[in-house]
Amino acid sequence: MIRNRMMGLLFVFSAMLPAIAQTECRDALYQAGRDYEAGDLKTCIATLEQCMNAMNSSEMKAEAYRLLALAHLNLNDKASSATYAEKLLKLRPDYQIYSDIDPVEFRRLMDEFKVEASWLLGFDFGVNLSGVALKKSYSAFNSPQRYSISPGYLAGINLNYIFPKGFSARFDMSTGSADISHEVDTAGLWQQNYDERQQYIGTSLSGYYSFKILKKLSLDPGIGFGYNYVYSSYVNFEAINLITASIQQSTQNVKEVRTLHQPYLMARLGLTTELRRGSLGIEGSWMYFLRNTFEPADRMALPEFNLINQYVNDDVSLRIGSICFIYRLPLIYRISK
Repeated sequence: MIRNRMMGLLFVFSAMLPAIAQTECRDALYQAGRDYEAGDLKTCIATLEQCMNAMNSSEMKAEAYRLLALAHLNLNDKASSATYAEKLLKLRPDYQIYSDIDPVEFRRLMDEFKVEASWLLGFDFGVNLSGVALKKSYSAFNSPQRYSISPGYLAGINLNYIFPKGFSARFDMSTGSADISHEVDTAGLWQQNYDERQQYIGTSLSGYYSFKILKKLSLDPGIGFGYNYVYSSYVNFEAINLITASIQQSTQNVKEVRTLHQPYLMARLGLTTELRRGSLGIEGSWMYFLRNTFEPADRMALPEFNLINQYVNDDVSLRIGSICFIYRLPLIYRISK
């Protein structure tokens, strides 16, 4: 019984040790601040260095690094002061100078360091504006026809690596839709409306360069290449008899006869503004697809659809423009002097 009670007390005491240590470190940090204000700089430094390894709170460590940098600066130990200033910035890259409290010398020291984000995580969403490049038409002879630009959706995440000289590399993973809208007038008797939505998941790799046009505003042109995998493709077909005004409609899953693997080249132009935490941008992209939306050998692979609707697919490849908003959050910073 006594042994069990002793074990229980030891367990409770061991669980309380971290809290006790943090309380002691908080008291030590407060005392070090008092010593610094009183001009007892060596005692301030000794107190902080003794308790530094026991500090688990990033806020406490940041304040300790700040006091150590200030104390060494007042002792004219610029090397040690710079070391602790750099540690402070690594812990708090977004550190803001206290203009009413921090001395001019400390502000000058902090200004010697350049803090840049080296890795960014981005989230983007927007709209795709899909069109096609017509390579060969299989519509009825002399039938007036037109392909319209159709809206779709776009969403994804991206990882950005920022090189020191303004160049950046970007990897995207996205999902979205590419829509094809085709209208055909058949000898003045029928009007055919063909609407297809291809849904995809994709990746891309691109590079871009940031031009500062204002203090917190940059222009970001870039180029790259990508790949989409089409996981769904449905056609809605409507034929209107212009004489009788009758309507014939059908829906067809055409994924099996589509080119599922779609590589493309791309160009981008973005406008980015810096926020207190991260950045917000608007970006326009243009994608030039290198393959037809289907293989020519599959043109008549859905004979029932072709015969009932009197419609044969043209040879086309996608051209997609997109407009999206991007929010980027810094993950890792680069501190340089």
